[in-house]
Amino acid sequence: MSELILPPHIHAYAAVLGERLRPAEETLERTHRAGWEWIKARGSYPVDGLAEGTELAVSAGRHPEQAYVVRSGAAASIRVAEAEDILDPAGARRRAWERRLLGTGLSERPRRYRLETGHGLESDLV
Repeated sequence: MSELILPPHIHAYAAVLGERLRPAEETLERTHRAGWEWIKARGSYPVDGLAEGTELAVSAGRHPEQAYVVRSGAAASIRVAEAEDILDPAGARRRAWERRLLGTGLSERPRRYRLETGHGLESDLV
């Protein structure tokens, strides 16, 4: 049985349908290190019954933090941007442009800054 195992505060959604998936089983993972017992809760989401190519968005809040796609009966991790492009190929170029803008810290519209004379950014001056 193929499954996706996540902490309980993280939720898996079928991205195409927008429906939240329910874990089939919730378990506690216990590990012992240096005299301490560490307990982590985990939720197991079965992916066997999902169709090939189904996308899963994984999130603790409103925005997806990770995405998976069902390939060969198992959940394969993909970037959220790649998942968005698969779901909406028509908007892929626009989203790529927005990601580039965010990465540079620029805005979509050019801005004009008025500076005093002698500011050091005049033409032909370095």
